[in-house]
Amino acid sequence: MPDKADKADKADKADIFDDGDEFVVETGAITSERQLTGQQKLRRGALAVLTVLVAAFFLLGGPSATSSLLSSLQAAFRQPVASAKAPPRLDNVSLDELHVPLSTTDNLTTHYSPANGPDGLIYACWSQGRAATTPALVHALHVALWTNATHTWNEVSAPVAAASICSIVPDREREQSALLVAWPTRDAATVPCQLPQLFHTDDAGRDWNNVPWPAEAQPACNPSFFLAAGRLYVSATTPLLPTNLLQPSAAAGFLLTTDTGLIFWKVDDAGQAGDTSFQLIALRPGGKLLAEALRADGNSGQEQGTLWESDDTGAHWSASVSLPGNAPQVSVSSDPQATDHGGWGYLYVTFLSEGTGGGHQSLAYGTITTSGTLWTPLPLPMADNTFPGRPMGSLVPDGSEGPLESMLYLLPESSSARALSPLYMPWVWDTARGEWLLDSVYLPADTLPQGSAWNNGTLSIVFSVVHQGIIPSTVTFISTITPNGMRNPG
Repeated sequence: MPDKADKADKADKADIFDDGDEFVVETGAITSERQLTGQQKLRRGALAVLTVLVAAFFLLGGPSATSSLLSSLQAAFRQPVASAKAPPRLDNVSLDELHVPLSTTDNLTTHYSPANGPDGLIYACWSQGRAATTPALVHALHVALWTNATHTWNEVSAPVAAASICSIVPDREREQSALLVAWPTRDAATVPCQLPQLFHTDDAGRDWNNVPWPAEAQPACNPSFFLAAGRLYVSATTPLLPTNLLQPSAAAGFLLTTDTGLIFWKVDDAGQAGDTSFQLIALRPGGKLLAEALRADGNSGQEQGTLWESDDTGAHWSASVSLPGNAPQVSVSSDPQATDHGGWGYLYVTFLSEGTGGGHQSLAYGTITTSGTLWTPLPLPMADNTFPGRPMGSLVPDGSEGPLESMLYLLPESSSARALSPLYMPWVWDTARGEWLLDSVYLPADTLPQGSAWNNGTLSIVFSVVHQGIIPSTVTFISTITPNGMRNPG
């Protein structure tokens, strides 16, 4: 979906720059045609799905009761899945309905964001259309918070009155810290790719602080946001700064960062000007970052990938390993505690290998070591149809890896002309057993991905299922995958 945001007033951003209002471009010790890459398409798939679903809110017909939908879903989740080979099943998955704030079951702009940590915080935001004194429709912005302690939603004050679409990005290391991303209601036809407004909280939404963009920031479609220990990273598929500010350090401008306490933006991908993309894919405590760069091969036309590491929040980068195949897409655990095997746990990579018609999809795994990475091939899970599969992270944000470095992989089982998304069967590569297990909880057709969170090695995934009616409605669930049953070979 195109980003929709008002540009912040330049006068409000004077504290971003040093004397003379010069944008600070920090260079790093690095020795190394911009288009939307395959990886970036997947990582922005969740937002694209949201776009389609919001459109469906106004277009689809065929009413039915939400209560009957819930009953049918709960029954469907427990139905056996036909399979000629009867694959082993994952038995450490639970499914619970998440009771949502009032008046949001029929609001497809609602976004839920679970946070890492023991308190089970879930942030929510949504835009509520209401009649205004003028013919225009005002989209009132709402923000609410759920905790395990109360099992209730408490609405908190929103820092801006209206927004067309919103999302909340929890801090990966601090449950009480989060970033609110709000796209204003300006007509997208005049400025199709605007930057959203940004607000940060350190106390679970009681107080919000504006995070102004640098005055020179350029509009970008569908930027990604990462928040860790109070530091914000913004990643985009096009340069976020003009060329004259990038040239001194040969930066690509795909990645910007600032501390949320003292706003001081800097470009964070110095030396990567020749890359097709430079995508932040993993963060760890202490300012450790892992990024994937893609660079087009002028002779073959293929996209070759390299992993880059930083130990100082992106001030300096070093090339770690080359990625196999064409258009590689790396999956890394989003668990901040997954720091073994070179600091990142298992790395999984899907790529196109040699073959006719552009090659066929392949899967491999490896770990970062001082001597480089040896990529070990993995078989793809067997399917009873010809639908192509993909890592779960292409649909559920930060959902490519589960407990104990397991790989989560989606295979579409069925689809229809009316389905907004197909029915997905999740498969799990069990690193202890060395085999694929079939997840007992699948993702029904018309699933709206929300987000995922970690606590003590357990992964929780929040998703909503859309019921296509005259007024579409949703039922929201939390699927929890624990390490139990994956620790020892069965």
